[in-house]
Amino acid sequence: MKKIFLLCTLLLFINAIAQTTTKLQDVQNLLSILQIKSTMEGVVDRGIELYQKKKPAVPQQVWIDIKNSVDYTSYMNKVTCIFDSNYSQQEIKNLVTLANASKPKLPQFKNIVQHQLYDAGNEFGKKFGELIKEKLNIKGHI
Repeated sequence: MKKIFLLCTLLLFINAIAQTTTKLQDVQNLLSILQIKSTMEGVVDRGIELYQKKKPAVPQQVWIDIKNSVDYTSYMNKVTCIFDSNYSQQEIKNLVTLANASKPKLPQFKNIVQHQLYDAGNEFGKKFGELIKEKLNIKGHI
């Protein structure tokens, strides 16, 4: 009888472990649902379009090279940290549920998160502007 109880308990424990996600996995899921990276890619595309209008003599291939050289890793890591440090895992799971239910509208985030996301976006934008200037300078278009 003890062996059966122990076996059942062990199976329940293994099943519980197999079905749980980590907080980081939940944050990544949330960022995916919110389309954070694709939204920033759209911002980059619009930024390049604006620069193209200011610099029509720059060949299209230069703009393609600039677009392909944008690294989103630092920005995505910062956004991940913002959600990880400001929400518990259960709150992240609740945001996932809200984000799925309110598409395409975003769920309401804490004020501190809104400010930190804004700051992260601004920092990314500044680095992107510097990248454009650097690449245009290297190619002799400034």
